[in-house]
Amino acid sequence: MSCQDVVGAVETGVSVDRHLSLERKNISQLAKPGRTRPGRATLHFEGYCMEISDWRQKIDELDEQIVQLISKRAEAAQAIGELKKTADLPVYEPQREQAVFDHVRAKNPGPLGDAEIQHVYERIIDVMRTLQRRNH
Repeated sequence: MSCQDVVGAVETGVSVDRHLSLERKNISQLAKPGRTRPGRATLHFEGYCMEISDWRQKIDELDEQIVQLISKRAEAAQAIGELKKTADLPVYEPQREQAVFDHVRAKNPGPLGDAEIQHVYERIIDVMRTLQRRNH
């Protein structure tokens, strides 16, 4: 992806920032204009020049947020598992899983395609189902 690709994505509303969920103040701390070193690959993003290490730091921060959200999702799945156990309902509910897939595909802004985002959620749901079975 070139600098023009990133800038073009931002200008057309397919915001790279939205996908990466990093506030502008964090970006300004990561990448400053003209902060290039000889032999370093950089991309420009919202007027800042970002090196690979900057992007990796950004990914590390996003991973921390993702882990927190997955943990909260797991807590909700555990609670649902307890309710299913009490109501003698099966852990596996294919209609509900399909509804989740439909929902995340409908909310998917890209750059991952619908098939890729569903694949990610298939794995998440599989792990959550295993968590529910552990306590069922």
